[in-house]
Amino acid sequence: MVTQKRADFEILKQIVEIIKSKRHLTVEGLQEIVNLKASLNLGLSDDLKAAFPNTVPVFRPKINFKFLILIDYLVLQKVNLVFFVSVYKSLKSKLGSAVQLVFKITQHSRDEELLKGIVEY
Repeated sequence: MVTQKRADFEILKQIVEIIKSKRHLTVEGLQEIVNLKASLNLGLSDDLKAAFPNTVPVFRPKINFKFLILIDYLVLQKVNLVFFVSVYKSLKSKLGSAVQLVFKITQHSRDEELLKGIVEY
């Protein structure tokens, strides 16, 4: 994982460590888990916010990456890729039509750096 999903994974690992060490059985340990949960992708539900009013989200690490093989990576990360051909009328073409090949990628806004890297690539 080299997108910002990696940050969620790293936070989840911390939660698992708290549970493994049985710190989740204390009020402090449970609050620590809720603080971590607040920094995950969807954050806290309204019910959790009400139950844990002293929650302070933890720092969410920023994930940096370098491109190795772009398409393999995108397929492995299950990035939404769309390829299609568009045929449209064109006054500039001798035939009156033009063909446009389109490669479209959609990704969560958290992964702005990923999208910038794709543009650079």
